[in-house]
Amino acid sequence: MFSPTNWQRIDLRKLDRAQTLERMAKEVGGVATAFRVMGGLLLFFLACGALFVAALILPKLIDVGCQIQGMPGGADDPFTGIELATTTRDATFTLVFPDGQTMIAGAGMWICSIVICLRASKMLRAIVQAKRPFDEGRVRDLMEIGQLLMFQGLVLPIAGSALTWALLRVIQYQGNLELSIIGPYQGCSIIVGLVLMAIARIFEYGCILQDQDDRLL
Repeated sequence: MFSPTNWQRIDLRKLDRAQTLERMAKEVGGVATAFRVMGGLLLFFLACGALFVAALILPKLIDVGCQIQGMPGGADDPFTGIELATTTRDATFTLVFPDGQTMIAGAGMWICSIVICLRASKMLRAIVQAKRPFDEGRVRDLMEIGQLLMFQGLVLPIAGSALTWALLRVIQYQGNLELSIIGPYQGCSIIVGLVLMAIARIFEYGCILQDQDDRLL
């Protein structure tokens, strides 16, 4: 696996083309596996959460009856969130969290994270198999992953807040309503997305150099 100290101990100028590609394939392959495992775990937890809600929460909300209300909190709390709950609160489903983030946006970002992990794993595995990092396909992969991160950090929070606001207005919810569009996590997604999209453009130049190098061999 990649370690900064490994690069400090090795003079890359002494490695030939085959050794460099072999080293790259080994370390990139490990990262690809990590992304695949991470995506699988996220998918597993998402499926468990969905099954829990479908099997235990929704039946009670339907059978007993439910209402949309503010979540319990202290007297000094200006906003504690919004939930769909039975009158006795033995079953609840959060619509808006205390920080203003919506469940719709949260679920969308979770799904988007799974897609990003699996997409990154696929891109890195393609690099390992071909031992060719600078390729037009990899440029598209990087650009698409960057765009997914931008979508996750910018579009989903706005769309989630808009849909939740519209839903609460349709049912004429009268309680406190505070919706948050961009949080720290979303900000990181936007930054990383922009960086990857810029790197994708840099890879385009790498593809030109790769093509020239291949013609010389």
